[in-house]
Amino acid sequence: MTNRTVLGLCIGMALLVMVPPVLGAGDITGWGRNNENQTAVPTGTFSQISCGAYHSVGLKIDGTIACWGSDTYGQSTPQNGAWTQVVAGNFHTVGLKTDGTLAAWGAQWSQQTNIPLTGTYTRIAAGKDHSLALESNGTIACWGADHYGQATSPAGVYTNIAAGGYHSVALKSDGTAVAWGQSFYGQTVVPAGTFSQIDAGIYHTVALATDGTIVCWGSDYYGQCTPPAGTYVQVAAGGYHSLAVKADGTVVAWGLNSEGQSTPPSQAMTAVAAGLYHSLGLHGVTGACCESAGCTISTQDACTAVGGNWLGDGTLCSACPTDPTGACCVGSTCSTTTESACVASGGTWLGDGVDCSFCTSTGACCVENGCALTTSTDCAALGGTFLGSGTTCATCATPPSTGACCVASGCLATTDADCTSLGGTWMGVGTPCAGCVANLTGPCCVTSGCVDTDETDCTALGGAWLGVGGDCVNCSQTTRGACCVVSGCTLTSDSVCTALGGTFLGIGSVCLTCPATCPGDVDGNGVINITDLIYVVNAFGTICP
Repeated sequence: MTNRTVLGLCIGMALLVMVPPVLGAGDITGWGRNNENQTAVPTGTFSQISCGAYHSVGLKIDGTIACWGSDTYGQSTPQNGAWTQVVAGNFHTVGLKTDGTLAAWGAQWSQQTNIPLTGTYTRIAAGKDHSLALESNGTIACWGADHYGQATSPAGVYTNIAAGGYHSVALKSDGTAVAWGQSFYGQTVVPAGTFSQIDAGIYHTVALATDGTIVCWGSDYYGQCTPPAGTYVQVAAGGYHSLAVKADGTVVAWGLNSEGQSTPPSQAMTAVAAGLYHSLGLHGVTGACCESAGCTISTQDACTAVGGNWLGDGTLCSACPTDPTGACCVGSTCSTTTESACVASGGTWLGDGVDCSFCTSTGACCVENGCALTTSTDCAALGGTFLGSGTTCATCATPPSTGACCVASGCLATTDADCTSLGGTWMGVGTPCAGCVANLTGPCCVTSGCVDTDETDCTALGGAWLGVGGDCVNCSQTTRGACCVVSGCTLTSDSVCTALGGTFLGIGSVCLTCPATCPGDVDGNGVINITDLIYVVNAFGTICP
């Protein structure tokens, strides 16, 4: 068997069902083998496309037919007239006129163009060397090659038909499929299920299940019968490859790719057709419409009407800017939506990929000076007490009361506990900072006695500051004690006593505990001399405690 005796196939029938004339109308793109210009598509606006072995056909929106590619047998020389459908067989073409009558042209060796029928029809299909037509009453008429019974149709009422290499397939009104003809590869062994569209290749059949998934049966030598997962809106079976269109216009192909027939371009399509080694796609007035809630394939007018951003003819949804989705909290409810849609609804968007459980995981977080609605993790970071998911701030205890806290550097409004930890003086609940001592002074115990000053100046004097509002009477119990020197005893600090060469008996000690000394020997060197006199002169007039 040579290439020229193998089916190209037709899916024009399927396109008539799946593609509305207005939405589907547009330009044609071709890919794959082009040795006879079968992918060199003409200009114009088309509503249907179909592929043969080495030629292609299309129905224009004005009802005329265009053919291109090989014309060895006249298969690309259409007849005149007004048409509603056109399909391409291996080397012949069949057309359905607007009055329901049939016409065929091209190869004639198996009588595939010799239509022995009268009456009116609603669907047509062309296989390798045989053709099918669906009568107005739902019965199927066949003509052409019948070596395997492919042109001997079963009785019954049907809604759709497809012709393969040496077999034929039809859909009943209940969605189940029936197949007849050659079954060397199981191409007539129809699986259970209901279908909305069918198409037949040389040795395999592709069907679109009513749930949008793809089912294949027959030869799978090149993987043409191993469809991808997902949901689709249209399928097509080629010689040894298959095609499908997603709702967003993306085209997916599988099977033999020797001529690039399974490498579709990256543009949105409304319908596809598969030939022997080439493929066609119909695209045009539709493209990606980017909206806040997602993306759809629609016309520019339809996109504008819903406030979307239309990206242009043939564009895919993958070209829309990414709008991440995540949990959107609106009051006590949550939904998973895009960030822009969440903001538009007045909700709080929790981030890309975050699920709704985070909306219900927030609760009251009691902190020292109030309450916040947050998660347990964030509450812990705030140092608060998390009361549980779904709780409200009303369940938090009354926050501690605040008042004036007088500290060395000024005044703070805080709680009693915090004021104590700062070393300040708390003036009571609700008190203003004006209640603090104006100059913030207090007793400063120095060697010579006690002075009233602030903490900074006291530190500069080397004294001990007793705090705002303290009493000088506490100085003797704070820094001074008995200092025993040779000449006697003096009350001073430990550091001064050391400078005098004396013995400091401890804070609060008295001179009575010092041992007896030589009277007049102030510096304790054992000799009463001028040095002792200088000490006395310098201390003259000092009032001893």
